[in-house]
Amino acid sequence: MKRFKVLATFLALATMFLSACGGSRNTTKPDPAAGPAPAPAATAKIIIGWSSSLSGGTADLGDSSKKATELALDEYKARNGKYASRIEVTYYDDEAKPDKAVQNVTRLTKDDHAIVLLGPANSGNGNATIPISTKAQIPNIVNVATGVPLTWETAADGSTIKEPPTPRQWVFRTSMSDLGQAPTMLKGLKAAGFSKAAILHDTSGYGVFGKTELERRAKDFGVTITSTQSFKAGDTDMTTQIQKAKDSGAEVIMTYTLAPELAQIFKSADKIGWYPPFYGSWTLSQPLMYKLAGKDLIAKFNINMVQSFAPENSAAAADFQKKFIAKYGSDWMPQAAAQSYDAMNLLLEIIDKVGPDPQKIRDELESHTGFKAVSKLRPMTKQNHDGLLEEDMFLGKLMPDGTIVKVK
Repeated sequence: MKRFKVLATFLALATMFLSACGGSRNTTKPDPAAGPAPAPAATAKIIIGWSSSLSGGTADLGDSSKKATELALDEYKARNGKYASRIEVTYYDDEAKPDKAVQNVTRLTKDDHAIVLLGPANSGNGNATIPISTKAQIPNIVNVATGVPLTWETAADGSTIKEPPTPRQWVFRTSMSDLGQAPTMLKGLKAAGFSKAAILHDTSGYGVFGKTELERRAKDFGVTITSTQSFKAGDTDMTTQIQKAKDSGAEVIMTYTLAPELAQIFKSADKIGWYPPFYGSWTLSQPLMYKLAGKDLIAKFNINMVQSFAPENSAAAADFQKKFIAKYGSDWMPQAAAQSYDAMNLLLEIIDKVGPDPQKIRDELESHTGFKAVSKLRPMTKQNHDGLLEEDMFLGKLMPDGTIVKVK
């Protein structure tokens, strides 16, 4: 019960601040009279719809997601899965724009007759499209986006989360939720011997919500927030915010923003000659951030971010990383790739079991067990559609060569 009360508080905050990467609120109500999407005829193509970012600020997340989805399907066809000759994935780029995502999902559900959706990478896009897939009664497996309200129902006016927390009927998630990222960051820096931290965040819903949750949970871990500084998405000079954080006596900096702004934060810290450890959400592992900041600059910092995949977690995880890099190269985001590979493989396993029927797939997602994931994904239930919980998350460390190693 205590866990659900904490969850309800967190979700209420998430709904208030969801925009941009977190997403602007869309209160479109599903049509209760809408009928379920029909299962395809016995010989028809089985379409899985994929809508995510292949351009825009979350393109690197979407690129790794697409490649992992392709890899899972290729392997399924190679082992002659039950529906290997019929299953196809239709891919659309949402350009990290909610309006484009709406176009994509509308097309997938109405014109392409997809039986299930994978995506998006951007929580704001998911917030805009979930009413569409819900009305069509098609399962949506969120494989990258982390916004908490994507998988939890809101009240009628969309301003708060239903109490007790109620999972959205047609939405499931194999990616991390922001619900566990803040405490994972705080636990990690405290375990490393730090107790004074400054927060740097952008003013999008994603950044404001992350900042709010870090402030709310800090006392639970004996961490003092010495300074909270904000900036707008697109800003290129954060030296003033960095200097204020330093002057506040902060030992570390915690971040909640995306790759372009993260690179500018490191450049600004370098300008004033201050190199504190960094702890942030999983966007610190975006390949784009590494490219924009550069190897030499990254080498000056101790950079830690939330993860749920590491090759040393299991033989399956190590094998997946080896296969992915062999096929696509090392320019990837392991977290997005692993979560998407798990989503596709879980879906294929379920389709083999219950057939290409959206309602049966939805029901099986709530009860399916025995799936072997490469991340720390656990079975979902009727009470919880998030497959990764706080206890499944840990910190990774960004190395100068761009690789990420698990923090011991």
